[in-house]
Amino acid sequence: MTWTPEYVEQMGESRIETTRRIASALGRSRAERRLLVSGSGYPIYGDTGEELLTEDAPESRDLVAGAMDVDWEGAARAAASSGVRLVLLRLGLVLGHDGGAFPTLRQSFDNGTGAVLGTGRQWVLRIHIADAARLVVATLDDDGYRGPVNVVAPQPARHADLAAAIAAALGTGDLTTVPADQVAAMLGGASELLLTSQRAVPTLASARGFAFEHADIGQAVKDIVESSS
Repeated sequence: MTWTPEYVEQMGESRIETTRRIASALGRSRAERRLLVSGSGYPIYGDTGEELLTEDAPESRDLVAGAMDVDWEGAARAAASSGVRLVLLRLGLVLGHDGGAFPTLRQSFDNGTGAVLGTGRQWVLRIHIADAARLVVATLDDDGYRGPVNVVAPQPARHADLAAAIAAALGTGDLTTVPADQVAAMLGGASELLLTSQRAVPTLASARGFAFEHADIGQAVKDIVESSS
């Protein structure tokens, strides 16, 4: 799906307006325990290069998806003013074999030649789907989770590291570089999800004692590939 202005507007409305209604309903609720776990994503940090990002890093509207995430979290924050425990999940690329980004990323590798997008030096925020699911459950059960939570693996990896891990797991020896302008031409606005750089770490999850089972990028990708066979 090309990110036309109309499509971006539809994405924003479906996320932001729905969240605004849920936050409003929770604010009116008289339930003893009120909790809102709302999802956004890593574009909220903008294109930050080599900077190491914790949940305290400033938000940015520089990216299309980032601006949407800022407004999305803003709609959710209304619940916190009414005493609702609010958790803001800032999701990296959730890697699993049967959906999301990974099947798309591996397509070129399955055809015999893997693709490194752009320079390959951009940091890629990613997390194995099993760790992502366990961390979401942890935020539900543990009242110590409040505010932004980086749902990302604890060991940052560059895009080239991800490409090398996919190649190793699939036994693909050849890698080719796809220039950033070609990626942008193919994916339009969505290319910012793969070409920009965010180097974030899950500071809050680590502080709460969450144990990642798939922290290493090579092991995580190998597990996903093996689970798909």
